Amino acid sequence: MKKAQQGFTLIELLIVIAIIGILAAIAVPSYNTYSKKAKFTEVILATASTKSALEVCAQFSSTAVGCTAATAAGTAAAAANAKITTIAVTLTALAPVIVATATTAVTGMGFAGTYTLTGVLNATYGSITWTPTCAPVTLCN
Repeated sequence: MKKAQQGFTLIELLIVIAIIGILAAIAVPSYNTYSKKAKFTEVILATASTKSALEVCAQFSSTAVGCTAATAAGTAAAAANAKITTIAVTLTALAPVIVATATTAVTGMGFAGTYTLTGVLNATYGSITWTPTCAPVTLCN
């Protein structure tokens, strides 16, 4: 009696290797983008203390110009974050701007990413409407 052959043929193995290669080619870049976005979230969250301090000050003064002392505490707290190199606040009467610069380790791209919050102050109600932007854009989408 002849024993039946067992195992996979060469073509079956090549097909499996091709499928694994295709999946890896798709999954690895997606995972890298996901991990960069996750790290950059810390930069976005670090601006919250400065943003809140500025909103509270604007609520009482109806302008952002005199809010330097109020934002200093929030900026110091945000700057203590290891993921941020700098956080800068530009105060104009009706358009405050907060810019947080991430370390190159966060972006993983060899350059620092920035998160910018541009505010529009409604002097009547003392509220600020924020518009966020990122550089590179892929870190916020």
